Amino acid sequence: MRRLALARNRIPRGVFGYNSTEWISERVGDGEFEIRAIQPPRLKRFAQARRDPCQKSRILRTITLRSIVDEYIADYRDAARREMEFYDSRHQRSLRHAVRIAALSKMADGKRHPHQRRLPSRVLESAAEALAGVDFRSSETFADLHGLVERTVAGIKGIGDLAIYDIAQRIGSYLELPPDAVYLHAGTRRGARALLGPTDRVLPLAVFPKDLRSLTAAELEDCLCIYKEDFATYRDGKQKYGFPMPR
Repeated sequence: MRRLALARNRIPRGVFGYNSTEWISERVGDGEFEIRAIQPPRLKRFAQARRDPCQKSRILRTITLRSIVDEYIADYRDAARREMEFYDSRHQRSLRHAVRIAALSKMADGKRHPHQRRLPSRVLESAAEALAGVDFRSSETFADLHGLVERTVAGIKGIGDLAIYDIAQRIGSYLELPPDAVYLHAGTRRGARALLGPTDRVLPLAVFPKDLRSLTAAELEDCLCIYKEDFATYRDGKQKYGFPMPR
C-alpha cells in the first residue's frame, strides 16, 4: 500500500494535553483512497487507560445548555446512579461499614475512586478512623451530613473540598440524604463560574438556568465538572472543536 500524502492537523491545546495528530491518505483500490489517523504513541496509551469521570473527548458540535443536559443524561446518568447505589443500605451491611468504605473511596469493583486516586492510603485511612466515631444518624439533611464530615476531616492534610463532598455523598446514599444544593469544588467551581460568574460555595438549584434544573443537585454537580469547558464555550458563544475529523 503506497503512501500518497501526509498532512499535519493542529489540535487545540488542552485536548488530552497533546497538540497534534497526523492524517495519512493511502490507495486502497483503483481510484479509491482511505484516510486514517495516526496518533502519537503517548496519546494511544492515554486513550487505552481508564478515564477520569471528569475528562471527556470532544468532536465538532454546537453547544447549548439543552445539548449538554441531554448528553449528560445519555452518557453519564446511569453510571452515576449505579455508583451511588453501591453505598446504600441494600449493599452495605451497616452504617459503620458504609462510612469506612466511603472514606476509603472504595468502589463496587474494589478499586479506589478516580477522584481520590492520588491521595496516599494513609490519608484516607486517617479520614476513615476519624469518621468512625461520628453520629451521622443525627443528620436530618445533606447539609447537616456534609457539615459533620467537613468538621471531622477538614484538618487532615490532603483532604479537600472534593473529598469531603464525595465522602458525604456516599454516606448520604446509605442514609437516603441526597444533596439538595450544588456544592462547589475545583472542577465544579470552574463550570459554575463560567456559567454564572463569581459564586458562593453552595448554590441552590434556583440560581441555575431552567434547562439545567431538570437535573438533580448531585447530577448538576457532576455535569458542571464534566462539562466545565463546554460551559465556558457556551458563555462565549463559540463553537467547540476537538479532534479534527476527515471529511
